[in-house]
Amino acid sequence: MQEWQRLDELVRSETPQLLDAIRKATAQAHNEAELRFALQSLLMDFAQKAGISLTQEHERLIGKGRADTLYNRLIVEWESPRSLRQPARRQHALNQLHALAQETARQNRLRRVGCVAFDGETFLFARYWDDEWHTEDPVPLSGWSLRRFLKMLIALETGRALIAENLFADFALGGEGTDKLPQRVTQTLYTAIRSALKEGNHLAIRLFEQWEQQFSQATGYRQKAEQLVKSDEFHRLADGMGISLK
Repeated sequence: MQEWQRLDELVRSETPQLLDAIRKATAQAHNEAELRFALQSLLMDFAQKAGISLTQEHERLIGKGRADTLYNRLIVEWESPRSLRQPARRQHALNQLHALAQETARQNRLRRVGCVAFDGETFLFARYWDDEWHTEDPVPLSGWSLRRFLKMLIALETGRALIAENLFADFALGGEGTDKLPQRVTQTLYTAIRSALKEGNHLAIRLFEQWEQQFSQATGYRQKAEQLVKSDEFHRLADGMGISLK
């Protein structure tokens, strides 16, 4: 069974139980903080069952605003229980999401940012896509809307955003628990290119020269290449990736 099929079946099987738990939490919550805590806990339990590591940041400062919770590329604003019944409150939530999504896309050069506002009873779905803001009519909590939210969470979580924090985490050098796959890939690629160039592989040489020209045009690195290669930072980077420059 493919991974997406497994996750789809899991979403469908877990939705009824999760739906009841959300309704119970909403009925018992007295304010936004209590509801947020309960819902975040339920989502973490779901993520554990799904076998995904749910990356979450709470009260994330983004530009002049603050996101309640940021799940990778999904911004979630938790609202007071049943408060989205009010049109003014819905508009306020959408305005907040718009500003946060726009700034997130700008800072991290993202084409797509998902947005959700939820008060335990009503979902507001929106997205910022290619510099355009798209909103939808509010929808009540139901099996369908909950499944949609969970699938958004999975899709935007499993496809990691190309942002500075994720790149640093993925390519962190030498830290405890560091994933060595990026280093192994870099070592293998470096060794293969170096061997091909030494052996006079004409195709490899032409491809490398083409890449070098295009990369130079895009970055202007030729002007500082000699200085860069001699720098301590460059050699520390190479050492961290397990590459010998000798």
